[in-house]
Amino acid sequence: LVLWVFSALGSCIGYGGFKARRRNNRIEVEHGLLQHTFQGIDIDRVQSVVVKQSFIRRLLGYCELSLGKIDAGTDEDSSNQKNTLANQGIIIHPFVKMNRVPEILAGLVPEFSDLPQEAKPVAKVALRRAVLRQSIWFGGGFWLAVVVTVCLVVFGWVNGEVVTGGIELDSEDLFLLSIGWNVIVVGGYALAAILFVIDVVNAVLWARESSFAYNHRFMQVSNGGLSRETVSFPRQKIQFGCTKSNPLQRRAGTDTLLATTAAGSGGTTTTLIDASHADAMAWLDWLKPGGNQ
Repeated sequence: LVLWVFSALGSCIGYGGFKARRRNNRIEVEHGLLQHTFQGIDIDRVQSVVVKQSFIRRLLGYCELSLGKIDAGTDEDSSNQKNTLANQGIIIHPFVKMNRVPEILAGLVPEFSDLPQEAKPVAKVALRRAVLRQSIWFGGGFWLAVVVTVCLVVFGWVNGEVVTGGIELDSEDLFLLSIGWNVIVVGGYALAAILFVIDVVNAVLWARESSFAYNHRFMQVSNGGLSRETVSFPRQKIQFGCTKSNPLQRRAGTDTLLATTAAGSGGTTTTLIDASHADAMAWLDWLKPGGNQ
């Protein structure tokens, strides 16, 4: 909680006096109370529009608006702050209500006004696969429970070795050791259960909210969950696009979409897992040169 409060205060100081404006073909942003920062970008260098919601922002109905842009390569001795800004792109509003997003985009980047509306959700089987992937294979709660169980078995073996080895401990020491170990085990399993529930909820939200859409000019990819991110980029900005699938995905009839733009210093790849195979093939046809004509 203390770290979150300090982070919030740091954001307030860093983005104090925030201003964003459109001047001819340039977008200019300035902010900062203690250290004033000014950024400008030509509209031709804008690769994507990103609408990002952290868990707290989602609860409040707010989001962060940013633009993906082409960055030059950074030297090894560059500061961490510059690297962070390069990874974030240029933020055109750090904290805005979701219902004001179309208004702000229309004022700053009207070139992105023709975004696709008919979203294609991930495949139905993606829910089951997401629950297994996020709560089991990569789930913090599940593997924490496994670690606690292994430690419990090891402790039981060590305790048996102590008893059979003739090592005598005072009754008070045994009592304190037993209490401490029980607290650790119960606490570990309780934390594992909480993390497991969070992983399942995140997987369900991801399967319900994740989608992609495209029209004659733009593509849009949304990845949901406890946090949510929507990336929109013009078709002509896509440097490389492909689909891939592992044996389990091929059995389920799903594919992973990957679209790479020149955003950042080394390019940025936007990914959507478990789109249906038919939708993925239709997207590949759209992606081919001349596919939008």
